[in-house]
Amino acid sequence: MKTLMALLFTLSFSYATEWSLLGPSDIKVYDYIGIPEHVLCTENGLYIDSADVWKNYSNGLTILDVHQLNTDTLLLAMSNDSQSDGLYSFNLKTKAFDIVYYCGSPRFIYYEPIVPTFFLGTLQGCYFSDNGRDWTEITALHDLECYSMVSYQGKMAISTSDGIYWHAVQLSYPFQKSEGSPVLTELTNDYTGNFYGVYPGSSRSAGIWVTNDFGTTWENEFYERNLSTVFWTGYLLLGWESPNATHQGVAIWDTLNKQLDFRNEGLPAAKVNRFSTNQWINCVNVVCCTDCGTYFSCNIMQSKINNYSQFLLQEFNIIQNYPNPFNSTTMIEFNLPKSGLASLRVYDLQGRLIQNLLERNLNAGHHVYNWDTPNLPSGIYLITLSSGGRTITKKTVLVK
Repeated sequence: MKTLMALLFTLSFSYATEWSLLGPSDIKVYDYIGIPEHVLCTENGLYIDSADVWKNYSNGLTILDVHQLNTDTLLLAMSNDSQSDGLYSFNLKTKAFDIVYYCGSPRFIYYEPIVPTFFLGTLQGCYFSDNGRDWTEITALHDLECYSMVSYQGKMAISTSDGIYWHAVQLSYPFQKSEGSPVLTELTNDYTGNFYGVYPGSSRSAGIWVTNDFGTTWENEFYERNLSTVFWTGYLLLGWESPNATHQGVAIWDTLNKQLDFRNEGLPAAKVNRFSTNQWINCVNVVCCTDCGTYFSCNIMQSKINNYSQFLLQEFNIIQNYPNPFNSTTMIEFNLPKSGLASLRVYDLQGRLIQNLLERNLNAGHHVYNWDTPNLPSGIYLITLSSGGRTITKKTVLVK
């Protein structure tokens, strides 16, 4: 049933130019999750698409972030700057809200699969939990405004009002401040070890900053005013906070040519709050949450991916699988400069062979393999391509 719903949704948008409206256009949307039903987190509670009918569920609080705890339960960061602020659960069967943990001005929910641990960032500190129900404060971040979080292989970075705090592998190691780090409001990860963050506003420091040592040191990637959010989807996708700025809407940062490629056809002139994706839909898709509704694209990245593939066509290479992290199915693209025997295998972090995806003679050129993982547990896996005496490996995260 879920696969059929995803297929029908993809077909319904197959003729869209760049962006198509998803749900009501008169609401501020702060986050999105596909389960695979579409769920919008808004200033007026949840909007859930049920058989093409959008139903609204609210307890009077704005929903700023969402994480699926299990099949029946969503975790929600909810706030209206009152004593009711906190982490709530929403039962998808009974459609009931329930308080999990009271806390002032929650901003993000993050799950780190390696530890594994949940994190709850607020404007009064940050908390962690091993089950999503019982929470403990991170002492080093007490009373700090915590805006966003990112991780890779157990190495974590949290953006705060006091700069970036980073942490390696185990929670027994305290979070440490990255001296001289900028105050960033949104973080993302390219799944090769690089973290990117937004320096908001219009100062000389505004723009995108990057670290390649998991948050210890940061440097400017490029300067740009009035950015609101950043998201990695094979390329760096950027959103702007002001519809009246010189640059606005959505753009892809072209790392090859060092330039912005704007993709705004079908988008309103509105603040971009967040990007997301629906891992149940079998296409490279992006969901854009704005102050004037939510917008979906199945082709905004396609020309960039095609150009990237052509650029790498003569190289032996795996293009980072998409989506990543993924829920059950991910697309693996790779290039072979010469025809010959090729193998594509998946290993766990202990080096054990998990699955032999293919092993046969292939022609030179670009290839795509859709990897379906119905029986594998959540975790980090290594995708290895071998051909002509050469081997290359990419890491991917499976989250269920």
